[in-house]
Amino acid sequence: ERERERERESAREMLIKQLSAAPSGCQVWSHAVLAAAPSGGRWAYIGTLSVYVYCTLADGAYALEKILYGKDEVIGSICWSPREAGRLAVNVQDHIVVWDLDTGGPPQRIKVDGVYSIGWAAHSPHVLASGTCAIFGSGHKDGQVRLHDLRVGSNELIHSFSNTPTVLRWHRSLPKLAVGAASGQVALILNPGAAKLSGCSVHFQTQTPNKAAVTDLQWDPLSEHYLLCASSDGELLLLDTANQKAPVLFAFQQNEQPKGHTSLSWLPGVPGGFASIGASGGPLVRFWNVSQTKPAELLKLDKQSVNACHALCMLLDGSRKGLVAFKSGVVGVYDFEKRYWPFVASAGHTDTVFAARFHPIDRNRFATGSFDGTARLWELGGLGGGSSESLCVGTLYADEVQITIGLNGPIAKALGGAIEIGIALPANAKLGLGVVGYDAKYALYSLSFEPHSGDRLAGGTGSGTLVVWDVASGRGVLGIQPWVDSSCFRRWSRVRR
Repeated sequence: ERERERERESAREMLIKQLSAAPSGCQVWSHAVLAAAPSGGRWAYIGTLSVYVYCTLADGAYALEKILYGKDEVIGSICWSPREAGRLAVNVQDHIVVWDLDTGGPPQRIKVDGVYSIGWAAHSPHVLASGTCAIFGSGHKDGQVRLHDLRVGSNELIHSFSNTPTVLRWHRSLPKLAVGAASGQVALILNPGAAKLSGCSVHFQTQTPNKAAVTDLQWDPLSEHYLLCASSDGELLLLDTANQKAPVLFAFQQNEQPKGHTSLSWLPGVPGGFASIGASGGPLVRFWNVSQTKPAELLKLDKQSVNACHALCMLLDGSRKGLVAFKSGVVGVYDFEKRYWPFVASAGHTDTVFAARFHPIDRNRFATGSFDGTARLWELGGLGGGSSESLCVGTLYADEVQITIGLNGPIAKALGGAIEIGIALPANAKLGLGVVGYDAKYALYSLSFEPHSGDRLAGGTGSGTLVVWDVASGRGVLGIQPWVDSSCFRRWSRVRR
């Protein structure tokens, strides 16, 4: 009897044993989502609520070292200490959070209402800058730049903008801060020294030609004054911050750079060479030289993917390896010299998962639905064979399915069966729907496989829309909206196929 009890206990343990896990995908509504440690031994990306820290192993491989999370707060951006490989900071809506990876103690929190962007000073290990949002949360009608001394947790206003400071970029060695704003403003703020936050002055100001929001700024590693600037309108500029009268040294051809968010990075060991990616440019990296108006080369990172690149950050290990984040949430390390991927992180969704359903026929396949507006198809490989990595084999997009209003006969015919429908939670039940970049009407709150063959998948969205995909092709078969502004749960009928 005791032996049978041990067997039953063992069976119960096996039922709840974790077989596989995929980290959250990289957050896609902000631009500062990647960061690299100064030694090159660590790098990180942010999900919606967590920070994923990877380390370089002795054999050169990469492994997930830590997952950092605190309160249930949406993370906006990340930066690493330029001097210390063990310290990094993120911002949430009303705080800056600083972690020490080596000590493992509780994070330091500095209260900053409406913080949108952050930057860690290279000339001092104790100075952080923050940009506060001019639209929500801060209580101010203008955007502000503030400085913080981490030793005492200070919070000092040093300059105001007509709009939100979107990018904060400290010089690699000097006490000066480049600031880019949503209004297209670019300013240079001089900090008198590491021990004194007061007395800062604005030395330089200009604006992008079309007043488009600044999406990235990068200091030239070979110059004290040259600064690369990218805007949401696709503009790429080389600025001379020492020349207030004629600051634009070079304007790169706009039709060669896609509009939307643009991320920049100087290329190590290539004087005047830099790379750019654009949100609407697909999986392409454009290589430039400051002496030419057109890109010297276009590189397609993934020949199989039509997914756009989202962010770029070079590793600080002296190589030409860089972190690349895609709109799907996938993050990888790419070697721009040898042209291959040394590492690609397995990624889950980019926001909260609300639904998970196993395939009715194949027990090693399942689907998940998320607030990010996608359903993902997964396969568990090698169960019982030593490998428990979960593999995403397909992504289905709710916003790509054509919608028909109402229910009628042709719709039922197209479905080839019947679906039971009922009202569920309201569309605004997700905390933080006001976060810029997400459209809650595409959030998937429910999923259901066709029970007889599993060849179709139905999902319910935040706008009350029912979407149906063909699993094999990933094509949207049908979209109907029987209700407005409410989410529905759906289940395939087990009587009528």
